[in-house]
Formats: sequence, structure tokens, C-alpha cells
Amino acid sequence: MDIVANDYSSYLDGVIHSNSFQTLSNGLMLTNYEIDVLSQYEIPYLDCKSLEELINRIETTILEFDDCEELESVSMELASRNYYLNTNK
Repeated sequence: MDIVANDYSSYLDGVIHSNSFQTLSNGLMLTNYEIDVLSQYEIPYLDCKSLEELINRIETTILEFDDCEELESVSMELASRNYYLNTNK
């Protein structure tokens, strides 16, 4: 039973770490998962001054690859975040 509890605890720690936000030197807030995916595709996210600029770079990169579901998912998440943070409601 302790092995199952330890495995579950390790799993939860990983999920929490992946979804933790980091405030970057350029002022953007990205999750560790988003940073990992952007790094995998060599997208220079630290050079971007806004979420919109980062989304545009991601969309350009998506056009270069056939199979990039993770990157598409990150793009949609950032677009949603950009909408809620930067749209007057």
C-alpha cells in the first residue's frame, strides 16, 4: 500500500511542478510544461515581449512541422490566457 501511495505522491508532485507558473525575465508567466515544450521546438520565448508575440512565433513554427500536437496545445492555452488577461470585459 505504501508503494501505491508513494507512486501517487510522485505523480502529483510531477503534475504540480508541470503546472507551476514561472515569471520570466521578460515579464511573461509560463508554466514549466509550456517552457519545456517551447524549448523542445527551440522557440526563443525569452525574446518575446508579449503573449501575442510568442503566439505568433509558435504559429510560425507549427507551419514547419507535421506533428506538433503539444505545441498546438500550448498555443491554444496561451491564446486563451492572452484573451482573459488582455481583453476588456
